[in-house]
Amino acid sequence: MSKDPAFLFYPSDFLSGTMFFTDEQTGKYIRLLCAQHQHGSLTQDQMMFICKSYDSAIWAKFDKDDDGNFFQHRLKEEIEKRVKYCESRGNNKRGKTKLNDMKNISKSCDDDMGNRNRNEDTIGVEKSKTIQERIEDFKAKINELNHGFTNGQLEAFITYWTVINPGDRKMAFELEKKFYFSRRIATWKSNDKKFSKQPDKDAEAEYLKKITVQ
Repeated sequence: MSKDPAFLFYPSDFLSGTMFFTDEQTGKYIRLLCAQHQHGSLTQDQMMFICKSYDSAIWAKFDKDDDGNFFQHRLKEEIEKRVKYCESRGNNKRGKTKLNDMKNISKSCDDDMGNRNRNEDTIGVEKSKTIQERIEDFKAKINELNHGFTNGQLEAFITYWTVINPGDRKMAFELEKKFYFSRRIATWKSNDKKFSKQPDKDAEAEYLKKITVQ
């Protein structure tokens, strides 16, 4: 099978997830997504080639695979779903799809439409709670895990992901389609360790200061 030339793109999700990106950051992020679609998980050198320097806002969108390479989780899911869908259509045409296959395809479609599957490592938006209560839930979820953050790392992580979007009063982590704490924490610590001595840490501090709603 030839390489799939496209992937599904959801404008509303993309706009929500990049609400606090500059135009330059958005351009870099799109290039990274396209590069991942064409080449798979990206090495650190490939990330740096496109971003030119470490940008915590962009890099926080990516997780690490077992080889230490970077990938955007939602894009990886969409690519895999599309591959399975194309395979199922091919099987249908060849008359090889059985009843169990149809059940699996139906379940996959349900997941695609609603993204209803939740993981205990995730947290959702509870509209009945105040912003402060949701921030406390976010902190409590972190403390449930053996996060291993230093005080400075923990404060920066919480500050970054609890920034409030004035439009719909959602926080940055609530704008993500899925927010897996373990992966986000591991990626944050790894990036912080690698780039803590780079001058771009000053730029990161300025970025956090700029987007934090007083």
